Amino acid sequence: MKKIPEKYIIYGLLFIGAVVLTFTFFNLSQTVEDIAESILHEKKGQTLVELDNFFNPVISDLEIAIEQAKRGEFDQMNLEEFNKHFLPILKESRPVSSIMMATEQGKEFMILDLDSILINRETLPTGSGTDLRSTKYKWEIRERKLKLIEKLEEGSSYNP
Repeated sequence: MKKIPEKYIIYGLLFIGAVVLTFTFFNLSQTVEDIAESILHEKKGQTLVELDNFFNPVISDLEIAIEQAKRGEFDQMNLEEFNKHFLPILKESRPVSSIMMATEQGKEFMILDLDSILINRETLPTGSGTDLRSTKYKWEIRERKLKLIEKLEEGSSYNP
């Protein structure tokens, strides 16, 4: 039997080592991609659950309001009733800072919560064509009661 020189054995071992390292590198690379993809899917799922938990109470409150509007409960609503109905939603819902409602008759109500200050806008048709009367109110909130700070009336013409 012929003796194989040591240098060929070393070259062979180096070649086998290089093949093993290349194979290991590609397997690890694929494993890293799989783990990254798995983590991203997990975080995406968690984010969707957190967003649902954050917005679902508001969505359900607004769906109830939509049903009430369909039944005509808001047809004769005035600003005081609007505030009574929607201020609790604003105060209890972190995602919502303002609500606006409009009727087919041209009435619009808006409420904006700025912590201790509440801003309202009431827009009503004047009965003469496309003219509207808009009134803005600024309220101070004290012990769950509203105290009027400022009232500003404007007239405008509707221009779609």
